[in-house]
Amino acid sequence: MVDTSVQKQPIQKRTLVLIGAGVPLLFQTFMTIFAFLFPQTILSPAAWVSLHILTEMLFVICPLLAVYLSGLTLGNAWRVLGGQRIGWLDGSLVVLLGLFAIFPLQWLYNFVVYWLFGTLPEFGFPQSSQDIVPFILLVLVFAPLGEEVFFRGYLGNQGWKPWVFIFASSILWSVMHVDPLSFFPLLWMGIVFAYIRQRYQSIFPSLILHVIINGLALAQHFLVK
Repeated sequence: MVDTSVQKQPIQKRTLVLIGAGVPLLFQTFMTIFAFLFPQTILSPAAWVSLHILTEMLFVICPLLAVYLSGLTLGNAWRVLGGQRIGWLDGSLVVLLGLFAIFPLQWLYNFVVYWLFGTLPEFGFPQSSQDIVPFILLVLVFAPLGEEVFFRGYLGNQGWKPWVFIFASSILWSVMHVDPLSFFPLLWMGIVFAYIRQRYQSIFPSLILHVIINGLALAQHFLVK
């Protein structure tokens, strides 16, 4: 007897990486180039916010799909990306220590930059902040979730040495924000986030930290205008 059944071929790793990392990074690159070529033209503020939200959704969907296609259930794929729960006491302590690690250096850096250049780092594209309610959702929900799932969750599961993951993901995350004045505080913030993800194998503490920091930056963004 000849076995005529079709065996399912495993998906090559390079294809999974293309799905998990290539698609969202290419879309983010296109968005950045488009925003600089056509600032505050062609698209309405609501359309800009929608595109930013779509970018963050791709940062969640593409890694989740890539890990799922490797042969895991969706639940296990989410846990692989850092969706592991940790105790509330440990989590609260990690968030508190993270804030102490980030804010003093960030405030000092912003003070020096303001003293030298008379300006503060930008917080997002100006055209995206004109539609306030969707912009708040983007900053407090979609951006922290998408960036933590991708830069800390997905990149933290690629088998790199811990120090390679921590520095490579943080540099890439800082560059993605395309704000030279914010590069170094974002780099340090990314290092703290990535270390927490590496130490606890969970993105939840860094996600909460991300929301808190974005919330404070959002308040500053509107108060100083």
